[in-house]
Amino acid sequence: MVLNLRWLKLFLASSFVLLIFPSFTSSAALAQSIVSAPADDSALPEAPQPAQDSMSSPTDNPSASSQAGTASITGTILETLARIDPANAASYAANRAAFLARLQAKLAEWEAKLAPLKAMPLVAYHNSWPYFARRFRLDFAGFIETKPGVPPSPSHLAGIMRTMQARGVRIVVREPHEPKRDVDFVADRAGATVVTLAASVGALPHTEDYISLFDANVEALTSAAAVR
Repeated sequence: MVLNLRWLKLFLASSFVLLIFPSFTSSAALAQSIVSAPADDSALPEAPQPAQDSMSSPTDNPSASSQAGTASITGTILETLARIDPANAASYAANRAAFLARLQAKLAEWEAKLAPLKAMPLVAYHNSWPYFARRFRLDFAGFIETKPGVPPSPSHLAGIMRTMQARGVRIVVREPHEPKRDVDFVADRAGATVVTLAASVGALPHTEDYISLFDANVEALTSAAAVR
């Protein structure tokens, strides 16, 4: 019988796999892509292992909340699931192949949609997006919070606003849990749009799995970029 998500979460919480996953919810979403049996295995596309430079670089942290290392992470999950449930190893391998094939297509789509933002500097509340920025060549010109949990000083906010004006920043990024006051303040002064992005699965509506999370974030950024 194919492993269910409840069993899988117990497995992730009690095994070494969790040690390499900074984001549990994203890790569980990746694993569920492998565990969930397709309705028709014969309909699954065949997918080669993604090329190194298309998914990650050697210096990237293989985080499930970034593009880097996704193939490696799902490979680790697959190996472990196949070892503890060998009867369904072929199904897990087929699900992983289908997921990676879908992800490859989505990467091309996301790159095309985010291409115009390469010329648009951004500001974020906190430096939460280094892998996302690297993968899609986004330019974060500054960060409102310089130390986690420490509110920015008035002088720092003034410096951020000068940077935004000098570089023409029109998008300010925040996560759902981050305070709105300072974000709204600098955005209002600079005439920028505030965009709320999800850093983990389930953080926002319509981010119920790994791919839908990136779909939602890309859509939010491209919609903000279209505002003039």
